[in-house]
Amino acid sequence: MSFTALNGANGANGANGANGANGANGAGSAALLLLGGGVPRPIGPSPWPVVDKTGVLRWRAQLQINEKPAGDKLYDNKMSGDPGPLPPEDIKKFTGWTIENSAVAAIAEMAAIACQFKWWERCDPGVPELNPAKVGRELDMLEQLMGYRDGVMSEALAQATGIIPYFQGLAGFTAASHKETTDLCIIALNLGQFMVMYYKEQYNRPRPSQLRPALLPSMEVPGHAAYPSGHSTESHLIAGLLEMVLEDTNPARPLLHPLADRIAINREVMGLHYRSDSEAGKRLAAEVTKLVCNVSKAPWGAKRPILYQTIKAAWLEWHRGKTEQDFEAAWT
Repeated sequence: MSFTALNGANGANGANGANGANGANGAGSAALLLLGGGVPRPIGPSPWPVVDKTGVLRWRAQLQINEKPAGDKLYDNKMSGDPGPLPPEDIKKFTGWTIENSAVAAIAEMAAIACQFKWWERCDPGVPELNPAKVGRELDMLEQLMGYRDGVMSEALAQATGIIPYFQGLAGFTAASHKETTDLCIIALNLGQFMVMYYKEQYNRPRPSQLRPALLPSMEVPGHAAYPSGHSTESHLIAGLLEMVLEDTNPARPLLHPLADRIAINREVMGLHYRSDSEAGKRLAAEVTKLVCNVSKAPWGAKRPILYQTIKAAWLEWHRGKTEQDFEAAWT
């Protein structure tokens, strides 16, 4: 897993997964890419506010940086020119939220509410294996898996940046047919990134190829620690949240976690993770799934959390003919 700017924007075309690096769209991502090298710094005649003696706000083109900061509440000054129309009173809220920004907001809500549950203790997957003999056996197993790399390569490369399309294919939905379900998967993906990075930094486990260079990973080793596996965490978290919304009779349900296992094992075949990394990710995802349930049921101001709203909307996509009251009854 490679952690970069959220890549939920591509969710409509398959919701790119754990990395997001190859799809990092927009100015923010471009800035991230440029920080490693020379960054262009164009300078132009930027407008600067000036209030004249009569109290009228005017703008002056300025090349250099002003010696004083801009004043506050400039809009309270008189404006030059005729006043524009008043804003319509019936527009109270912004309606153009993208899923990648909603995902950030959902995770921020989650972190705020989940503090009461001490999520950092509750979700902790435990200390990674330190016994040299056990680690050696794990490394031996990874060497045995190297023989499967040619067969797995194309799948593993696709899953490096796109795990959600595999769940879409399994359960038979798209962003067009089930927008809310796809959004839920994108939120789960980024929530998994948030959680897994906390524990990766805590335990800072070396990658298998650092201990046994002969593994020679067939993919670039991500720039963060091994434990727990991000792909395992994210895949099992997506599987757990899909279990919440799919009908009980949906034939894809019993295959959700096996698919997550397959995605995690493919990362082992590539030489990127120990088996215990994948198992820790599975444990972490199970606890985060429970935490999502508790947080979604917790009061949060005048409205329910984004995660709750998204789960409800996704549930209604699969339970045709059911109402919000039916969801509430099932949820409680």
